[in-house]
Amino acid sequence: MAYASAYAVAAKLLTKLGVGELALLVADRSATAAVEADSLEARGLAAYHVACALLRLDRPEDTADLAVAMAAWRTGRSIGLGNWCETVASGRCVRIDGR
Repeated sequence: MAYASAYAVAAKLLTKLGVGELALLVADRSATAAVEADSLEARGLAAYHVACALLRLDRPEDTADLAVAMAAWRTGRSIGLGNWCETVASGRCVRIDGR
């Protein structure tokens, strides 16, 4: 879980600095490390940072699609777009592709 957390911190910093493409790459690495660590909390944190990087890149549709897909996977049911922001903010999202 240490790698996932370190990547998450780096993704947050890069997003704040406006380096969206690199932030997205690092957030994806955080998600990979979270999956390998089998940590639900780290997966939620990584998902949040992927969403933040996508928003920084002005890709709200991709952000919504990702958040809805991850929330649906996590809860085992379909979640509408109206709930995606709340789901991401609560940290209940995880990567569905295992990468």
